[in-house]
Amino acid sequence: QRSISSHRKQALSQKARQAGDLDEARSLLQEAIRINPDDPGNHYQLADVLASQNNPEGAVDQLEKCADLAPNDPRTYTKIAMLFYEQRDYDKSLTMVEEALRLDPYRVPALVIHARIMQLQGEKDRAISDYLLAISQKPFPVDVAIELSGLYQRENREHEAIQLLQRSLVESRNQPIGKEKLHWQIGLAYAGIEQWQLSANHLKSSMELQATPLPDHLLFLAQVQRYDIDPTEAERTLSQLLAMEPGNVKAQQLLASLQPEYALPVASEGHILPASAERVIVNPAVLVDRP
Repeated sequence: QRSISSHRKQALSQKARQAGDLDEARSLLQEAIRINPDDPGNHYQLADVLASQNNPEGAVDQLEKCADLAPNDPRTYTKIAMLFYEQRDYDKSLTMVEEALRLDPYRVPALVIHARIMQLQGEKDRAISDYLLAISQKPFPVDVAIELSGLYQRENREHEAIQLLQRSLVESRNQPIGKEKLHWQIGLAYAGIEQWQLSANHLKSSMELQATPLPDHLLFLAQVQRYDIDPTEAERTLSQLLAMEPGNVKAQQLLASLQPEYALPVASEGHILPASAERVIVNPAVLVDRP
């Protein structure tokens, strides 16, 4: 009877979360814990709610209780590791994620956290090994592959990044991930090895899939296009950008380098990599652990 009442509260809490009422969800789970304090699921779900309410300390406290009740569940240690990672307490995060991987060496979210910490410690080869093990799992984790491709690019291994991203493009057919992100990353990788036409093709594909292209993405596309044989494509892209932002000085300067009659008093032709086009995409969704 006690277990049935507790599960009812859990179900009601789930409905409250779906409705966006986190306070009600928290209250229901606290009642469930009062009814049945020995159910680790109550503590795990409450930790999720507390984390969503920006209360990581409370979430960790509930997860530690969960670990006491179910010490062999790697999800709990992975969740604690993620919370410590987000708080930049990397030593504690590493301790927890190593325990998670001891219990389940193939848990993708744990491998990703471990890979990120290895990068922070300068252990790039160990990070790559973690990522490779993660992407060997099924279904193919496209977000993790994108993250690994960013590491490859920073290590000047663009060809490996491109191969991985091309595979991701195929694998993403059955996954809820935006192809615009993949095309953009492939375009960046090709730009890194000065394959301008291939880079421009993928960057344009990314733009076409976006509801409204970002101005700095358009600027980067124009930078790539100007290295191509026909600069008119760059001019068209810059015209599109200037229609959105007439006062964009970098776009004006780049257009001036293509059209002398448009020249401004000061022009810069430096390579521009927009802040939003960073090669590493850290997607929190990668760390969402599932049963």
